[in-house]
Amino acid sequence: MTDLSQDREIEKARYNKRAERVVASDTSNALCADGAISISPELRTPYLEYEALIRIHAHLGSEILDVCCGNGLHSLIASKAGSNITASDIAENNLMLVNARALRARVKITTIVANAERVPLPDSSFDVVTCAGGLSYLDHSKVLAEINRLLKDGGVFICVDSLNHNPIYRFNRWIHYLLGDRTKSTLLRMPTMRVFDDFEREIGPVVCRSFHGIFSFLIPLLKPLLGASTTGRVLDYLDLSFPALRSQAFKFVAVVQKKI
Repeated sequence: MTDLSQDREIEKARYNKRAERVVASDTSNALCADGAISISPELRTPYLEYEALIRIHAHLGSEILDVCCGNGLHSLIASKAGSNITASDIAENNLMLVNARALRARVKITTIVANAERVPLPDSSFDVVTCAGGLSYLDHSKVLAEINRLLKDGGVFICVDSLNHNPIYRFNRWIHYLLGDRTKSTLLRMPTMRVFDDFEREIGPVVCRSFHGIFSFLIPLLKPLLGASTTGRVLDYLDLSFPALRSQAFKFVAVVQKKI
């Protein structure tokens, strides 16, 4: 078994155990609210943008696939547009939480246990594929080729994920690895600016990209003084003020369109 395969099993077990604790409790009360509203204000902006982009591309009857969906925090965003939503994840207990969210929201969703590199669904099945924070768990070439296969011509891939250039964020991830909170493969596969070349090679042109959290490392200093919401606004302002430092961002959001 390769290091990636071993680490994938470790991560699968970790997320299954985490979801199991929620399932074992009163799931309806233990689950946080759907969407970016559940993310702390100082870190919320990239997820608000991610969800806004999904809404732009979601239409009545459109087919949307959320890969590496986790507990489904962002999976239901397109439901109000009348889109047909499918959510996939390698951890089966996560999908129990996704279904609980759908039941709570009174919407329909299809769930499927699958490695995002090999989704057992037909070619050209989806108008939109989404992914929030899943790229570091996957072989980029394989998963992007799979997304390309699943997208209809002209369809879009929308993602929000982390960048791995800023030494402060890299150090923090290494500490979490040493503490056993993440595997080595996730460190090695954390996206860099080269991921945009990967998008264009495997899928098509990047039609939208943005960068967030260049100075998120200041949160422990600013939040006690300014509060979460004001800290978020200050960090957003700094992101706009220092575009040359975008490679040092904590998060990026991208829309990639499949070539016709």
